[in-house]
Amino acid sequence: MLHKPSACIKVEEKQKNAIVYLITQIAASNKKLAEIQKRRQLRLEKILTEIKMQNSLLLFVINNNKPKRLWKHERHGNFCELDVAFNSEQFFKESFRMSRESFKILCNELTNIGKRDTTYRQCIPLEKRIAIALYAFGSSAEHRTVGRLFGVSKASVCFILKDFCRAVWDILSPKYLASSFLTQEKITECVEGFRKIGFPQYLGANGCHIEIRPSASDAVDYFNYKGWYSMVLLALVDYR
Repeated sequence: MLHKPSACIKVEEKQKNAIVYLITQIAASNKKLAEIQKRRQLRLEKILTEIKMQNSLLLFVINNNKPKRLWKHERHGNFCELDVAFNSEQFFKESFRMSRESFKILCNELTNIGKRDTTYRQCIPLEKRIAIALYAFGSSAEHRTVGRLFGVSKASVCFILKDFCRAVWDILSPKYLASSFLTQEKITECVEGFRKIGFPQYLGANGCHIEIRPSASDAVDYFNYKGWYSMVLLALVDYR
């Protein structure tokens, strides 16, 4: 039996090893290429997903492009800033039923109803708030009409009136009313007294118009709805 020379065997082994190494390198290259293609495919899918999301968001914005609700309405009522500021003392008195001096005193007394400016908007000044309350109480205009005149909302007029009344009672009543005025004992006594004379659930009775003869310059301030001149007596009396 013939044997191959050792030199031939070594050459064959080298060739075999080279072929195995080549196959290994090709397999490794194919594996790296497959991984690169897989990463590229994932990256491409991610890009396509982002594009779809952006397109969906754009379509949503386009389809739902409705006008936003107004956070506030633009109001341009300048009665307080222009009409009152640049007109006569008589005009001021007709509008607010008091002089400018009395108005300033009232503003100094009711400083607690003032508000502060915020980051979002400027507050209604103290003087304007008191002017709104006085005008609303001194006229028969609706809150909506008063709001448009002063450039504020109807709801603001309502809140201002409540704050004004509460401040007048809390601050001015201790100065101008007796300390024994409307205590719980007094209220109980008056209600019981009115009940006995035939007026159940009554606390007090107010006054009425007293006819007067005013001077010609002040006559307009005292002309009442009945067609004659009077002064209104604002008095609260008990059952006695």
